[in-house]
This record gives sequence, C-alpha cells and structure tokens, in this order.
Amino acid sequence: MSVNRQVGSIKDLPSGTPAVAQLDALTGLRFFAALAVLFVHAVNLGIRRDAGYEQWAASAVSFFFVLSGFILTYVYSERLTWNKVPEYLVARWARIWPLHVVCLCCAATLFMSRGYLPWNLETLWRFVTNLLLVQSWITIVGWPFSFNGPAWSISTELGFYLAFPLLLLAGRRRFWPVLAVVTTISLGWLAWLQVRCSFDDSYWALASEIGYCNPLIRGFDFVVGMATGKWFLWQRQNEPKTAGSWGESSRASAWRWCRDTLVEVLGLGVVAAVAWAASRSGGLHAWLVERDWLLVDYWSLCGGSLVLPFALLIWVFAWSRGAFAQLLSQPLLVWLGEVSFALYLVQNVVIRLFDPWLAQFSLPASVIVGAVIATSLGLAMLLHLSVELPFRSVLRECASGQWRRAGRALVAVPGNLLSSGVLLTAVGLVIASIGVLRVEVASEKYRRQLVRNEVVEELNGEKYQRIEFDREASLLSWSSEERPNGLEFTLLWEVQPTAARGRFVHVTDSTGKIVFQPVLETDLFKNAEPGERVTDRFRIPRDKLPAEGRIGVGFSPPC
Repeated sequence: MSVNRQVGSIKDLPSGTPAVAQLDALTGLRFFAALAVLFVHAVNLGIRRDAGYEQWAASAVSFFFVLSGFILTYVYSERLTWNKVPEYLVARWARIWPLHVVCLCCAATLFMSRGYLPWNLETLWRFVTNLLLVQSWITIVGWPFSFNGPAWSISTELGFYLAFPLLLLAGRRRFWPVLAVVTTISLGWLAWLQVRCSFDDSYWALASEIGYCNPLIRGFDFVVGMATGKWFLWQRQNEPKTAGSWGESSRASAWRWCRDTLVEVLGLGVVAAVAWAASRSGGLHAWLVERDWLLVDYWSLCGGSLVLPFALLIWVFAWSRGAFAQLLSQPLLVWLGEVSFALYLVQNVVIRLFDPWLAQFSLPASVIVGAVIATSLGLAMLLHLSVELPFRSVLRECASGQWRRAGRALVAVPGNLLSSGVLLTAVGLVIASIGVLRVEVASEKYRRQLVRNEVVEELNGEKYQRIEFDREASLLSWSSEERPNGLEFTLLWEVQPTAARGRFVHVTDSTGKIVFQPVLETDLFKNAEPGERVTDRFRIPRDKLPAEGRIGVGFSPPC
C-alpha cells in the first residue's frame, strides 16, 4: 500500500533507491479529508443549496496540497537526482492520469447527454485542457471547474509535480531560500489581485478563481509542506535513539503513548481554533472584512489560513504513536486512504448522476448524503482496483519497455477484484444506495398523492372516514345496489405503498361458516400508484345471501 494516492509511495521511488518507512497515520488521515469534501457536496445536494460548510471542503483541498509537499519530500529527498527526473515524472503521471481520464470521460458523456454543455469549439478546447490536466492553469472564468469539477486540484497538483524536482534539488542543502521565493511569488500575486479587485469590482470573479485554483498561488501550500518534510527528516536524522525519543521505532511505552496522544489533541485543537477564527463567525474573518480585504478573506476561508496549522498537524501525526495515530493506522482506514483519490474524483459524477432525479423529490437530506457517499465509495473501490492501480503499473512498465509486465498487470485485474472482495462490497453498496433511494422516492410520491387527495376532497366538499386494511389500502366509502341477479357493491379504495396482496370477499352464515367466496381478485391494484384511488365493484348472487349472515372483505396472499 502506498502512503498517498496523489503523492509519494515506496513504489514510486526511482529504481535502485532504498525504501522508506510508510506513514500510515497520514494515509488514514487522507480518507477523512476526502470524506469531508464529499460530505459537503452531498449535503449541498440534499438541501438544494449551500449548507455553509464549503470551508470544510476547500480547507481539505489545502490539506491535500500541504500533505503532497510533505510526502514527496519525505520519499524523494536525497534520492532524486537530475538523471532520475524523467523516471520520477513518468511515475507521477501514471499515478494521476489514468483515473482522471476515466472520470473525465464519464463526466463529459453525462453532461453532453443531458445538454449541460453545448458541443462547440470552446467546449472542445475545455475538454482538451482537462485531458492534459492544465485547466487550472488557465486564467479564464469557469475554465478550471469545467467537466469533472474536483479535477481542478489534480491539475494544480500536476503543476507541483513538475516544479518539485527543481524546488527539491535547488533547496537540497538549504531550503529556506526556496521557501522564501515561492512564498513571495504566491502571496505577492495574491496581494496584487487584492489591489486589482479594490479598484475594479468586475475583476472579482476571475481573481477569486485564480486565488483558489492557480498553481502559482497554491504553491504556498505545497512549499510549506515541503519545508515541513525537510524539517521532519532533519529531526529524524538528528534525534538521539534513546528510550522514549520521538525517533524510536520500537513499541511506545505507556508514558509516551499518553504524551503523543496529548500532542495529537493539541495539534487538532490548533487546527480547530484557527479554522474557527477564519470562519465566517470568527474574528479573523471580521478583521479582514472590515479592511475590505475580501479576496484575502476568501483565500483565508478556502484554507489559506490553515496552511501552517495543517503543516503542524502533519508533522505531529508523522511522529506520533498516540491514540489517534494508532486509530488512523488501522488496516481498513489505511486502505480507505488509498482509495481516497478515486473517491475524490468520482464524487462529482455520482452527484451529477443523481442530481436531476433528486431535484424532483424532497427526500431527507440524510438519505441523499448516505446514498451519495455509499455509491461514491463503492465506485471508488472498483476504480481503485480496476483502473488506478493496474494502469499505473501499465504506464510505468510501458515507459520502461516491459510490455509483458504491463500485460500481466491488466490480466490480474479480475482476479484481484474477486479475491479481495471489493467487487462484492462495491456492488452491494451501490445496490443498497439505489434501493434506499427508490424506497424514499416511492414514499415521497405517496405523500404528494395524499396531499393532492386531501385538496380534491376539500374542493369537492367530500369527507371520507378511512378504514385501513392491513396496510394494503384504505377504504374510503362503500355502497350497495339491488340488481336483478344479486347485490352489487361499490367500494372506493386508496392504495397504500405496501399493496401486494389480493382482495377477497366472503359471505358467512349465522354460525360464521363461509357459504360463498368468489375467486381472489389479484389485479385490483396492479396498475395503481401509491395514493391513487381505485373503484372496486363486485356482485354477490341473490341465492348466496343468507337470511342471517355477514359479508367480509379483506386482503390475503394468493394460494
């Protein structure tokens, strides 16, 4: 298992380099960051508006960028040379591009089939820039979020991948000049955009996208992560290997466990405190707004204020052996962290797939959120094992001329899906999600129909006394009429969602013995929707009507 989906892992090292220890707690932490993004988008879908949690999703992306710089530095520091840069670039491209192409094509097919995007020259160019993963580099409003919206961050990440060898090799011995230069460029451009917006309100839309998406500005996040990685490696190399030291690799003692857990809580507390201060209810937000620094405030809300706290948190969990680190290092959470890249990319396709269907019905937000998360997770599992992992190997092996190994990686996909149980789990999650949605949609249709029925009753001055029959239907009214050959009954039913059995009629004598029972009526509600009203007529022959007896109506399953 790799340390990080978008960033480094042991498998991504250039050939002939020694392995590095995996940081499982950071991999588990990635899953919760990706889940935060998915949760926010699913909640917005469920309530059909912005829930006000967008800061969570934006900040999680900033966390990814800081973590990316940290892990790449951790993996490649002192191992990457100019001669190995081409191999490094192939490894990075193979990691992100195959899965991106699959999700991009799914999003494009979905949007085109529903008419969300017109097919013209501009759309074609947008698709090409998305295909090449450079959409977030283009300073045109709306361009970074075209097609599969979340992929903008992968485009920004590609910019980091390309710049990383230069940044790492230039700062191999002294990194602070690199940190200073990149920080000056990133925050300097942000300041220039703020000044421009202060004089031209119409520039806001473009400036906010540049500040949020462009690799040059988000490079601050990445280079802070790199600096944290350099600091971590320096500390680990110089930390004395004494009992209870943070560099110790043996089982932590009880006192160290308590100490590390306390440090984890403090790290999480710092992130929470800064996040609150930067939120729309916090003091930092109010301070920036008072000075009309709206673009800087937007950058802060979108994770800029959390870059340094995130770096601290990553450093803490890289070292720690406390309770939270041990929890995040559990195999299931580590594997979900591995899947998080696919989960992040597939979410928009799932949301857009459900969107028009859910827009028609007022379903509970909890049901929609659960269905979107479960479906996205199921598809992410499939994509992780059937696209992300095998095609990463295929591209790398093809680049090195190992065609047979590339073929074996593809042939092994079906067996891996079956032997791991991922196929069954993923299909189960998707089917369960769709099943729950179908049940909720049916219930919503039923509720709407009942409201319409009540309105019609009120307009017509009708008043029915509903008699419920085994949750199959409600009897609204009945009447009888003499006919030459018997007694004809007319019943008005209101169908319930559980209607599945047949309607029976029987006639009993004074002792309760059934003396007449016609054939079970099984097609009465066959074509009726829940809440619909159905008129039911049946006739009892005159010779089957005893002087003293009863006529019974009910529902029972066919024999």
